[in-house]
Amino acid sequence: MDYLLLTITFAGALISEMLSIYADMIGCKTFLKKLLPGKSERFYFILDALLMPFIGTALAFFIMEPESMKTAFCAGLTWCGTLQTLGLTLKSETTTTIKESGGKTTVSSTTKTTKKV
Repeated sequence: MDYLLLTITFAGALISEMLSIYADMIGCKTFLKKLLPGKSERFYFILDALLMPFIGTALAFFIMEPESMKTAFCAGLTWCGTLQTLGLTLKSETTTTIKESGGKTTVSSTTKTTKKV
């Protein structure tokens, strides 16, 4: 195992985690709240900030198998985007309403964005 590439992957995942604060990432806070109930929000935030880069590094390093410092860093950075794609930040819900009045059918759509907790 190339520990330099693993370290570079971790650096990318750590930077991705630091930047994810602005994207309102949920990370593993929900799991941590169920595993360790009754702690402060600060506790969950700090534990999540420590765990997510390690999880991201493990997944990115072993799934993507980076072969250079550039690909290792990019593998770590993409971890945040992967979580966002999986829907762990904000959830969009679309509601379709069908109204019938006097033989006419009207379809309206409403989209709202809510935070998954």
